[in-house]
Amino acid sequence: MFMVAFDPRTIIGGSVIIINLANVTPNQILKDPNVIRALVLFSQESIPGRVKRVFFYNESKIIGSALSIFLFYMKDKVKKRLQHIGSDISQAFEVEPGLKAILPPEYGGDGKSLAELIKDNRRHFYEFYGQGDPTSQIKVDESKRPVSARAYLREYKDYDPNVMGTSGTFIKINQDEI
Repeated sequence: MFMVAFDPRTIIGGSVIIINLANVTPNQILKDPNVIRALVLFSQESIPGRVKRVFFYNESKIIGSALSIFLFYMKDKVKKRLQHIGSDISQAFEVEPGLKAILPPEYGGDGKSLAELIKDNRRHFYEFYGQGDPTSQIKVDESKRPVSARAYLREYKDYDPNVMGTSGTFIKINQDEI
């Protein structure tokens, strides 16, 4: 996630996420709705970037219906960014200009193949993390954080109030804990 967050293209232009649900079964989605609900709440509050749009690709009708139930837990702003496209990826190309040029041919695009993208990403990963975690030097001075912003997750009654630390929304993690 940090590699994406440090890329200026995603900071300025935002990210488009395609979730391929081709091999997902209804049992996986419906097994524990609380897990999905927690994922929705945490992702709305903690993704360190701008998500422009999320496409649900290759979802079955049952999974599409189940996902619609989870829309209930989402903010309106997030709901507007979600789009079910079934198995027709061309719908995503119509909505998101330039997407076809960067998607791999395996997904109907004109970009590099998945094998090339994986190879490039692995190289980039080792360059990024090769000298250790670049984010480990980031420090937060909690005394400067407004009191009103110290416990955002406490508005969700399901969570332990200390889930993000006792003094604020950031806690220091030692390198050996990662």
